[in-house]
Amino acid sequence: MMKNMKMSVVLGIMFAGYLVNSNEDCYAASLTCQEEVLNELCLKAPETVPNSDEKPRATCFENGKRICKEKYFSGFPECFEGDGTNGYAVLRVDNRLISYSRAWYCDSTTYPNSNTSPDWKGSNKWYRFGKSGTGKLSSKGLFPNRRKCGTNVGGYSQSILPTACETRAITVCFDKNDICDVSKLAFVTNCGSFFVYNLSEVPYCSLRYCSEL
Repeated sequence: MMKNMKMSVVLGIMFAGYLVNSNEDCYAASLTCQEEVLNELCLKAPETVPNSDEKPRATCFENGKRICKEKYFSGFPECFEGDGTNGYAVLRVDNRLISYSRAWYCDSTTYPNSNTSPDWKGSNKWYRFGKSGTGKLSSKGLFPNRRKCGTNVGGYSQSILPTACETRAITVCFDKNDICDVSKLAFVTNCGSFFVYNLSEVPYCSLRYCSEL
């Protein structure tokens, strides 16, 4: 229910041209929480357990980061790994880079005779580029070169990205003949250390969302 309510708010506000889900204190509070966990608990833990590979201090801080993130990002369910509807699904980064010239995929499950990307879960899902790290939707187009990023025409965005704990509407461009002659609306949430994107299926094949590191 909360997810549906959030998306309805996003759609209602976005078309008026406003920023949505703004919370300037969210990320700062999350970092403060992590710092407190580190100083109050983790630094008191031993670095390692004798005669073992176990590292209590590292484990403590990783658990602390998870707890703090769950506490302060609880209003952003798309910031947690899931299936795309409940949480984000993961898109492979390596075969979506604009330097990748093999394969021929399409981010569509409905287009006739399309070679659907193996990691594509469908339209209006939340996606993260890469299971870890700072992968994101490419900011560079392929035109006039094609057959990169594992497809014929790759998608990218030069829209302004949100700051931490914000969601913005962005325009994704596909340069078939000229600069951004085909475009799709998308949403992006800044989850603090990475971005997640609400993406829709491409209008025809072979088009695909590209990534960058």
